[in-house]
Amino acid sequence: IILAKNQVLRRISLDTEEHEYLRLVQYIDSSRSFTAVAIDPVNARIYYSTVYSDENRRSIGSTIHSVGIDGSNQRDLISDGLAEVEGLALDVPNQLIYWADKVMMHIEVAALTCKCNLRGCLHKHCRRIIATSKDGKFEPRSIVAAFGYIFWTDIASCTIVRAHGSGGSNYELRRYTRGSGCPNKITLSDDGRRLFVIVRDRTSHIETYIEVIHNVVPELSRGKNTQVEVYIRFSQHAFQ
Repeated sequence: IILAKNQVLRRISLDTEEHEYLRLVQYIDSSRSFTAVAIDPVNARIYYSTVYSDENRRSIGSTIHSVGIDGSNQRDLISDGLAEVEGLALDVPNQLIYWADKVMMHIEVAALTCKCNLRGCLHKHCRRIIATSKDGKFEPRSIVAAFGYIFWTDIASCTIVRAHGSGGSNYELRRYTRGSGCPNKITLSDDGRRLFVIVRDRTSHIETYIEVIHNVVPELSRGKNTQVEVYIRFSQHAFQ
């Protein structure tokens, strides 16, 4: 298990009863904290984002980094043009990294193997925006990339959206009513058939239940409509 919390990134072993952990990255400065993690199991690397805060705990910048799964070879990858990255996703076969920046109000993608070394090049990585605000009310939070698609949660509109990995053809998978909460974090099952969603209360911002959305990848659903079911309902203070 890779666990990022506050200023520490840990790798926790499930092979022993003691669940020993290795501290991969730790920041002493409390003004920097982890916000998202994505794992590349093929190349044994972990990608993660951090956010910098001022004395009033307001975000003043963000950076995307990577580190070996053993804690070695730490790198700072992208910081230009980032404000507050809260979601990361990897397309490992194509070596693409996606991120959701809620302050910039857009989702961006960069090619990890494409470098820009020309004079006057603004960003070191080949990158572009693939989803952005049209009315000033876009706040992407969590993002998943798989099977040629990306999925994200928008906590401004309380929706889950699917789009092609290259951008475009946005399709609203689910819109939450005021009484059903708002989608926060998502993850896709390995077979692509189930999207798991952590839903939080709109007023208290406490996660209240996990639901499953079936048939979210068109090529795997065989024409079936999406189906939603509550998977786990938490006690009142489970994630407070």
